Amino acid sequence: MQKTSINLKIFLWLFTLMVISCSENPHQLTVNVLNSDILGIVKDTTLLAIEDTSYQVRTKVNTQFSYRLLLGNAFGLEARPILRFTSYLTVPDSAIVDSAKIQLSAAGSVSEGNPTPINATIYPALNAWTSNEDSVWSDYLLNIDRTKPLSQLQIDPSDTLDYIFELNSDGVGLVKVWSDTATAPDENCGVLIDFEQADFIQYLYAINSSKDPQLIISYHLPGDTAVYGDTLNGTYDAYLYNGSIAKVEERNYVSTLLVNHTLLKFDLAGFLASQSNEISLLSAELQLPIDLENSLIDPNYGLANQVTLKLITDMDNSEIEVDSTNGRFAITTLWADDSSYVVTNADANRKNLAEMIRQQLVQPADSNGFVISYIDSRETSSAVSDEIEFYSYLAYYKRTHPNAANHPRLKITYWIPAGSRL
Repeated sequence: MQKTSINLKIFLWLFTLMVISCSENPHQLTVNVLNSDILGIVKDTTLLAIEDTSYQVRTKVNTQFSYRLLLGNAFGLEARPILRFTSYLTVPDSAIVDSAKIQLSAAGSVSEGNPTPINATIYPALNAWTSNEDSVWSDYLLNIDRTKPLSQLQIDPSDTLDYIFELNSDGVGLVKVWSDTATAPDENCGVLIDFEQADFIQYLYAINSSKDPQLIISYHLPGDTAVYGDTLNGTYDAYLYNGSIAKVEERNYVSTLLVNHTLLKFDLAGFLASQSNEISLLSAELQLPIDLENSLIDPNYGLANQVTLKLITDMDNSEIEVDSTNGRFAITTLWADDSSYVVTNADANRKNLAEMIRQQLVQPADSNGFVISYIDSRETSSAVSDEIEFYSYLAYYKRTHPNAANHPRLKITYWIPAGSRL
């Protein structure tokens, strides 16, 4: 069985899973057990979690390849975009830059109540970088020149038009340095977009999205009265961020960016012992009651990309490892009818969860439980890692919560052939 730390890459490939038998000598079913001509009984049972916990496994992830940039402060997180424009092949070295502006496009926002517009200011970076995890950003204030603001613009989350930062004379001079091909690459350090106070987080489209950040310049050539223009897409971008989630007692957490995972364990061995040797698992469904008041569910993304994975390590081990066998995951983003709990998505996902249970039942010593996690699954055919497109955290009730209706549970649907011992 392939094992990998959850902070490494998890390979998710879509596949079609046949109904699988679960017994001491498991075999694959080759018939439709719901056919009325085949004798047997379909039953289901609900198990309550016997162990649960959650761990914060990371406070920083690489945002270089996010399709969104975050700017602002809300729900315990503050974030600042960083940008570099390094491709000037179409601009002659002799060009005299007359004006320049940076254009960014809104991609939604999250806030508490009615947010107040903020003044966003662009500052030059002092050292070159390629991602938010580079050491030069260990303290962002040490890597920008706050004595030289290049542009300021009011950001209102209700705006639907592009945000256009007109660069001042210092900004235009900096663009001239960047556009000179004789300039050493490490002299083009890019910029950071800062703010003083904010009560919302603004999403902005990033590189490789439908609306890349752009540097729009106007220039002329010596001895030429004509005015030329060029538009350059960003070469590098990311966003810096830090913060913490305001956690409450009797809750497990699943979150993006400030990465938390929830671990759950059920008495699967006890369930098997109570059955005959000839049962076949049909499907399984996790039901996770959620504390909506203490959760942040991004309106732009909902519960997107939350999955259930099979836990390999012990429940008390914060160095979480999961089974990364191709396709062995279950998307867990479906709301119950009353929105009081979240369940495993239907069809293939519930069969996938049943397969994870089967794996634990046939290897009782490896019956460690499940991991609930947010992961970035934009490309199902490639490696994915922590979700970086948005900020969300989910507060799930623990099994010790005073209200038993809020306890996490696992519903298993299975088939008992005719004549088997109950």
